[in-house]
Amino acid sequence: MTIRVRVKRLAKRISESVLILMITIVLLEAGLWVLSAVNQKVSYLTATGKDTNLLDPVLERRLDPNYPGHDRDGFRNTAVLEQADVVALGDSMTYGMFVAPESAWPQQLARQSGESVYNMGVSGYGPVHYLILTPRALQKHPKWLVSTLYDGNDLFDSFRLAHWNPQMSDLLSKDTALIAAIDKAQSVEDFDSLANRLSGFSSEDIHAFLGDNKASFDWKSKLIDYFKRHCKTWNLVRSARLLMLQSGTSAQSGLLGRIFWKYSRWKAAKSSGLLVAFERGSLKTVFMPSYRAVVLRLDDPRIREGLSITEEAYRRSAKETRATNTQFSILMIPTKELVYYQAFSNTGDKAIQQVSELASLELAFRAQFKRDICDQGIMCIDPLPALTDALKAGQNPFPMSHDGHPNPLGHAILADSVRKAIEPNR
Repeated sequence: MTIRVRVKRLAKRISESVLILMITIVLLEAGLWVLSAVNQKVSYLTATGKDTNLLDPVLERRLDPNYPGHDRDGFRNTAVLEQADVVALGDSMTYGMFVAPESAWPQQLARQSGESVYNMGVSGYGPVHYLILTPRALQKHPKWLVSTLYDGNDLFDSFRLAHWNPQMSDLLSKDTALIAAIDKAQSVEDFDSLANRLSGFSSEDIHAFLGDNKASFDWKSKLIDYFKRHCKTWNLVRSARLLMLQSGTSAQSGLLGRIFWKYSRWKAAKSSGLLVAFERGSLKTVFMPSYRAVVLRLDDPRIREGLSITEEAYRRSAKETRATNTQFSILMIPTKELVYYQAFSNTGDKAIQQVSELASLELAFRAQFKRDICDQGIMCIDPLPALTDALKAGQNPFPMSHDGHPNPLGHAILADSVRKAIEPNR
């Protein structure tokens, strides 16, 4: 058989395979359109251009109660509790992003303590959101209201929402010099640009990382956007991937884990210092020190204003909570980078040295917050020592990717820290 004949046969097989694939996709797409017309769940999972959030005039956005795993009020619980011993207010750290619902710290706290716990964590929320939600949380007549503080973005979240929502304008500074400094900072880098830097790669970083020019990136974005808006098969795959991540399913061990770690290290090496890979025995993860540090720079007037807003929001939440004879506390969740720094700062590890500036900024912020809030009669729960001890013992409370959310072990440590704080006050 000549090479030419072999090439023709191979080309024919490839063409036939592509044709079969295209026919399969067309049939699947047609079937999904039919099923979505008669089945609400299929319709939701394949909805084109959908979001898991709904617009809200006060909170800016809220979770969709129709999304799988949410209760009828839009929170991540198996059912709405009319009365709960403990209500947890928080962001994605409390919602349990990238872990199964039962692994989120409020649900683990319920199992550890035997108390009924209602999870009101919503990804993207911050202290001002918690202040707004406090009356709603108190309607459940809890013995404890546990609000959270995440060092990694809450100062920015507070600044953004208080400036966005006119109903929160009384939280804003009246200092004319600070207001002028904020306006100047905004003219240099506005909200959207700062948010991009806080949440991940900017568009310029993406272009550099992929080796693309902006035109090609825009072309790809437009193509993806087209599929999002018009293809149910595409959206079903996206929904399945998100549900898999939120169920805690991930490749963190075995062959897939090794492949994933090699990819993570490669990605860090190509990021021009934006990502920093750390490896010490079985402990592996990726840091994002430059992004994390942005929101903790108190020399930025917006972040300084965010700290002031954050502290006042907690004071008001505590006052409102105490008026109902409910105990109020703040769970201070550190960044992954600080936990690793505390555990390995004396080892001389190069990756740890690259998070030293972030650690310094974060420790300074935590010290000031404790002086302003914790030392003034509001209970603060600090899980940093327990998280650090886990790392020193060779147990990783965080994933090996650059994601900063705790894994199931990390959530268990958060839950145990809260349990130990509230048990003596039962």
